[in-house]
Amino acid sequence: MRRMALDTYDLGQSRTVERLRLACVTTIAITTILLLFCWANTIDQQGLTTFAVGGDFGATLIGARIIRDGNGTLLYDPATQQATQARLLTPYVDRPDWFPYNHTPLEALIIAPLIALPYPVSYLLWLAGSLLAVSLAIRLLWTTFPLPKDVRWLALGAVAAYPFLHSGLWLGQNTPFVLLGLCGLVVALHRERFWLAGVALALVALKPQLLPILLLLLVFQRRWQTLWMAFGTLSVVTFAMMPWLVQRGMSSPVVRHRAPCRRRSI
Repeated sequence: MRRMALDTYDLGQSRTVERLRLACVTTIAITTILLLFCWANTIDQQGLTTFAVGGDFGATLIGARIIRDGNGTLLYDPATQQATQARLLTPYVDRPDWFPYNHTPLEALIIAPLIALPYPVSYLLWLAGSLLAVSLAIRLLWTTFPLPKDVRWLALGAVAAYPFLHSGLWLGQNTPFVLLGLCGLVVALHRERFWLAGVALALVALKPQLLPILLLLLVFQRRWQTLWMAFGTLSVVTFAMMPWLVQRGMSSPVVRHRAPCRRRSI
């Protein structure tokens, strides 16, 4: 009798897991279809080029264009940004307001080689890289902190349905790469690979406002290897970029930094 009760319980648990998995897969499918439909509708109304230069990616293109034109010392100059926006975006997007570039110079440098490509192509390449970064971040957490089978698909469904993930991809933000850095930092520290944690922390530097709290936590934990590796990685990247920076006019010791007007960002 007891054996029969246990078999019935196991069968019920198995059916519950299967139903949960089916519900999560359905949620992921519906969310993906709705997202693709919204993107297709926007592209149909505005055109692919207009869609590609909108959002945060449009501001990144402005910074990349300024550097590509050899005006790196004026990267944060409001007048230069406005003039570049008028020349770069106005033919495709009617924006009466200023859409400033207020990210790190490194992000503009990364995008600068893509500025010669058609804008939709550069946007799709950035989107593909963002999707890859999100996938790698999920993979790192999935393998390091395995969840029970009855929760695993629910967690994946929650990630797929998270609206700010969609908006970050839609706008072409750098948050997917920052997410990869944060997940890599957590996983590397958990596995006691402190040097790799430093490399991951350097990736988080795409959003410098996140660094103070992370650095403070690492100091309290005395993760000196991680801190030195992060500093070394950023230094190597900076010096590696220096010859290219000199050619693009950013070797001047004084770079104009003016506080750009606030714009909505997630």
